[in-house]
Amino acid sequence: MPSNDLALYQVAFQFQFKDTMSNQMLEIAVLDSNEFVISSEKKSQLTPYMGSSTPPMNNASIWTTGLFLNVASAAAYDSVANVVWSTFENGSLRLDLNTHGANIAASYSLLDGPGGGGQLYPGENTISINKSR
Repeated sequence: MPSNDLALYQVAFQFQFKDTMSNQMLEIAVLDSNEFVISSEKKSQLTPYMGSSTPPMNNASIWTTGLFLNVASAAAYDSVANVVWSTFENGSLRLDLNTHGANIAASYSLLDGPGGGGQLYPGENTISINKSR
């Protein structure tokens, strides 16, 4: 991967469930040359989001090219955030969100660096960094 314009930022992927559900899978796959960084200094974590308790999980996994959540059960408006470190080559990160048909609101927040955030939709998404901040 070329390193002439490579940055590392912490990103929170946030999911709020709109319906009661069980055994619901959510996946994010990195589609470009970027990767999620996992090390003793750069850890991934699941956290509560929007004042809600984190719903019980059957499984949660992260690797350099994606993340996977299998929610055991969630009530309407339960929410969870998965915080990861990611590279942003040339100021962007391209990814695919697969909600497996779940009725959810998905978003992201940049927790350091230039800040910012936005909505995520099922299918391909691009997160761009505003370098002018």
